[in-house]
Amino acid sequence: MTSSSSTRRERRRRWPAGGPWGRAGGSAAVALVCLLAAGCGKKTSYKLAPVSGVVTLDGKPVPGLCVSFQPVAGKAGPDVGPSSIGFTGPDGRYTLQAIQTRQPGAVVGKHNVLLSTVSQEDPDSDLTQPPPKELLPPQYRGKALAFEVPAAGTDKADFPLTSR
Repeated sequence: MTSSSSTRRERRRRWPAGGPWGRAGGSAAVALVCLLAAGCGKKTSYKLAPVSGVVTLDGKPVPGLCVSFQPVAGKAGPDVGPSSIGFTGPDGRYTLQAIQTRQPGAVVGKHNVLLSTVSQEDPDSDLTQPPPKELLPPQYRGKALAFEVPAAGTDKADFPLTSR
């Protein structure tokens, strides 16, 4: 036996039976890992509130729009929560739903709101449909509007648009 192999053998024997944690080390290590894992679950730092409203153009409801609320990063940091979307019906009314969780509402706080025309094509149709008729005047296409979602939510997240 060489001196280097006896040194390795001595190093192996330094730990008492049960490894570095002792005889109860296995269960203590498992308990520690469980406690750390339980504390490391992703907690949401945002609150959702119910949001609905009406989109009108020159006083008339605008059906066929996608209304997208995108939370603005602030003091909470860049992870402020999911975006929310809703679709206007024949009366121009929409109700928001969080994209990731599909829960009703939007994150409480400031948002950039984007409006866009939705294609009404039939998903079962084999025919390629022409692009949908643009319902929004140029000044609203791709432009963010501002809205702040209150903690109690609102049913007055209305967007009265004008064609001029």
